[in-house]
Amino acid sequence: MILIADSGSTKAHWALLGEDSSFCEAYTQGFNPYFQTTRIIEDAVRSELSEEILRHAGNKQLKVFYYGAGCSSPEKVQTVKNALTKVFTNAEIHVEHDLLASARALCGTDPGIACILGTGSNSCYYDGKTVKENIPSVGYFFGDYGSAGHIGKTLIQAHFDDKLPEDLKKEFSQLHDFDREYILDNVYQKPMPNRFLASYGKIVAEHIHHPYMVSLIKKCFVDFLIFQVEKYSRHTQLPINFVGSVAFNNKELLLEVLSERGLKPGTILKSPISGLIKFHQPKGGRPHAK
Repeated sequence: MILIADSGSTKAHWALLGEDSSFCEAYTQGFNPYFQTTRIIEDAVRSELSEEILRHAGNKQLKVFYYGAGCSSPEKVQTVKNALTKVFTNAEIHVEHDLLASARALCGTDPGIACILGTGSNSCYYDGKTVKENIPSVGYFFGDYGSAGHIGKTLIQAHFDDKLPEDLKKEFSQLHDFDREYILDNVYQKPMPNRFLASYGKIVAEHIHHPYMVSLIKKCFVDFLIFQVEKYSRHTQLPINFVGSVAFNNKELLLEVLSERGLKPGTILKSPISGLIKFHQPKGGRPHAK
């Protein structure tokens, strides 16, 4: 049996593939070893993963392919692997960066540029087998262009810089979400500030029909393309593929920006899991839900 996990910083999507080509799915909170310890990850997996999947934890033939945000160094990979080893004691466990998950899900075995636009953001040039080039993302504080965190941070900054249109300024001034002390406390004092900033992306989404919000999102997408895509030497030749809720929910705006910058659009998925199921499914197998 094969267990696949695709984990962003906010949510993790799991799929267990059976020998008969069936699969079942489950969700847990997301994990990021930059913010969470081995013990925290282990406890969350045990408490949140479905009983059906955990029942197979003792299967000696179980292979776990975990793709996760923050798994960008041997040390961070080991943090996650140690947690999974304690939960799935007899399994063969592979921990990879979520960027490889996106590349495999979006491109399969074809070359392309794979991008993540979710809570955070990232990109890579994938040659059909491995990630060959990566413009490193420097996280929510310095980068994460085009992500929910970047969009949320841009909205907050516009609010305090007094750049919002009068109608939005009036509406937001009445919300606790825009209280200065509340924001500073959550960004500098509380855990998971990236999730907090990303939550303001939802406010933008709720006002997506406002011209200012459309302009804000498009500007964030342009920043992403400039700093995370157009630095690849083959960016004009290869399709630009995207995965993540921000890309999927703002597909039309993203396509507009790609067209305006003369880039070739590729696949846009909300989640990598369907592509990963196809990638890891034994040849000849056709997955069906259980």
